[in-house]
Amino acid sequence: MGPAELDKTLAARLLPATDAGLYAAAQRTVGAITLPVSAMMLSALPRLYREGQEPTAQTSHLLIWIFAASTTYGLASAGALWLIAPLVEWLFGTAYHGIQDMIRWLCLAMPGMALRIAAGLVLTAVAPPWMRVSVELIGLAALGLGSIILISYFGGVGMPLAIAGAESIMAAIAVTMVIWRTATAAT
Repeated sequence: MGPAELDKTLAARLLPATDAGLYAAAQRTVGAITLPVSAMMLSALPRLYREGQEPTAQTSHLLIWIFAASTTYGLASAGALWLIAPLVEWLFGTAYHGIQDMIRWLCLAMPGMALRIAAGLVLTAVAPPWMRVSVELIGLAALGLGSIILISYFGGVGMPLAIAGAESIMAAIAVTMVIWRTATAAT
């Protein structure tokens, strides 16, 4: 969960105060919308811990459903949030003028974020701790480097682009590690 907090710290250091505040508020909104993925994973974790060291065909089917549901939810919620972004800005009030645009840019991160949450928690259950830690460290490095580079080119929009990139990288690596781990554990 490191990038979910580091991004706000980086935004505070790399962006003007107004942009950093809008980013933090928008990111908290997006983070709250991904909570159903965490809830889904909490219900699946007991089974994943039980079957994680000796996965069966049913475990593989569960993982496929988890990853498909997470990705679908991330895409659907991003689309819905994109559409209701003006309403969110109205709810936040005039002090948060411009949050609509930041939320829309953060919609790019939602599919990767949802899949990263799911794959990261699966890794926690089925793999050695170093795998999950390495995904987090890679994500932190990608976010740090990406935010510095993208903010220098795109200004305030660079931060949502950096988090979208970091979340997608982490999701791809975590899913790859889960596939590798369950394939090697099954043999």
